[in-house]
Amino acid sequence: MIKQSLKVASLAILGLSVTAAMAQPKRPHLAVYKFFDEQYRPGGYDYSYGGTSKGVTITKTGGFKSKAALNIKLDPKEYSGASICLYNEFFNLDKFMLDSRVEFMIKGKNGGEAVKVGLLDEEVSDGKKTQVVLPLNKYIDGGSVTTDWRKVSIPLVDFPDRGLYWDNTRKSEFPARIDWDKIAEIRFSIDKSAASEFEVWVDNIEIVKGGPKAAPKQQMIYWDENEDIIDGPANPEKLDGKAKTLATFYDNQVKGFAYNYGGLTAQREAKSNTPGNSNVLAMYIDNNDWSGVTYSLGEGKYIDLSKVRNKGGLYFLLDQG
Repeated sequence: MIKQSLKVASLAILGLSVTAAMAQPKRPHLAVYKFFDEQYRPGGYDYSYGGTSKGVTITKTGGFKSKAALNIKLDPKEYSGASICLYNEFFNLDKFMLDSRVEFMIKGKNGGEAVKVGLLDEEVSDGKKTQVVLPLNKYIDGGSVTTDWRKVSIPLVDFPDRGLYWDNTRKSEFPARIDWDKIAEIRFSIDKSAASEFEVWVDNIEIVKGGPKAAPKQQMIYWDENEDIIDGPANPEKLDGKAKTLATFYDNQVKGFAYNYGGLTAQREAKSNTPGNSNVLAMYIDNNDWSGVTYSLGEGKYIDLSKVRNKGGLYFLLDQG
């Protein structure tokens, strides 16, 4: 009887400890900023891009536990997106990076919609609207968009510190570090696909503080931020006087513009120690990816090579570091 009583007592104590653990208070929901909750911020607006994208509509019914939600229709045959923007203000996320998240609710018309989430800084101060992007599926309850409302929670620390901005003059994207203290947009975007349509609903877009604090990220030095100085060629060979230069892509200054792709691939103009040769092109090619660097003569400029195919050529000097 004594042994039996002890067993019952132990079970009773265990039950109390489990009950106590389950009764712990829920972490408070603290939204420090809101892009959308029934309506935009004062003056807030949206825009979309890509093919026949219809963009964003604020619904009057059917929100998540509310009336209004954002209905987003994009063109899956093009790289498309829709941005929710602030007006004449921005969110300072710099002080929330390690313990806060982007959170919102989402559902799709058909389910399985592949969405990317981007944050963009303002462009007035430096002329660059830089975007950093993450795929949504890793951060949504259940792992994918469905026809029911699902919660998305993305730690701010997971976003890269450097993204891309569009240079309208050079008609291409270029890398830049994002200003976390000047966030002005959140964007929902898609890649080209074989889907016939893309339609989702999004609600309660917030920056939420709280939860386990992440360790600070070690700042990454990107290759085109290197400050190395090159020993340029001292006596570069010259044309023999018979050959005629049709066009110059680079001679101590890029004549048009340049862009690169693939992994950490980067290019920049580096200073040269060599007298009379002040600058050279430095290309850092990432051989872990399909990578390359392109130099263009500029928008609307081209060379007619049809008459020199059999007797012309390219001329440049190359040094591999």
